[in-house]
Amino acid sequence: MLHGLGCSTNTLWIAEQFFAARDYEVYRLAYPSTKKDLDQLGEQIRKEAQGLCPTTPNFLTNSMGGIILRVIKSTHPDFAVARVVMLGPPNHGSEIVDEWGDWKLFVQLNGPAGARLGRDGIVAELPNVDFDLGIIAGSRSLNPYYSYLITGPDDGKVSIEATKVTGMKDHIVLPVTHTFMMNSAEVLNQALHFFQNGYFREE
Repeated sequence: MLHGLGCSTNTLWIAEQFFAARDYEVYRLAYPSTKKDLDQLGEQIRKEAQGLCPTTPNFLTNSMGGIILRVIKSTHPDFAVARVVMLGPPNHGSEIVDEWGDWKLFVQLNGPAGARLGRDGIVAELPNVDFDLGIIAGSRSLNPYYSYLITGPDDGKVSIEATKVTGMKDHIVLPVTHTFMMNSAEVLNQALHFFQNGYFREE
């Protein structure tokens, strides 16, 4: 499991309990999301994951965690993954970063990785996905101002449209927010269904 920008592994504790109760061996990988660039974070996570998992792992990623996994796959195509579920990934970047990314305070708070998540940032350089990927997007917002900056329906941080990426196997929209979607029972049940079947359960 990979947490998002400015978060810690604590945000995925409920998700860990959910999957552990269903006989999954779970690792919440910690990384300094606001201290290093995406390439450095990707290399750190790649090495740790390969050391932990003797078999090909599934990945559950939250927000920027999904972009880091795509960075890893772009630089190490042989990095093996089974199935991947991304929660609210900014696969086409964030209009919030477009608006605030040049501000010194924004960079201080979100680090070099966060500053590269604009629509013309690293996401524009990444290849399409070639692994079994399911994406869960949220449609509820806790921040009206952020939603004002975002085109179309959004989860308060990322538009539904921006979560999509060419090559994904399935995509679903649920009434959850970016900040708390990883704690939603419906989100976790849909993620489980994708890991087991390669597609989401129909509503």
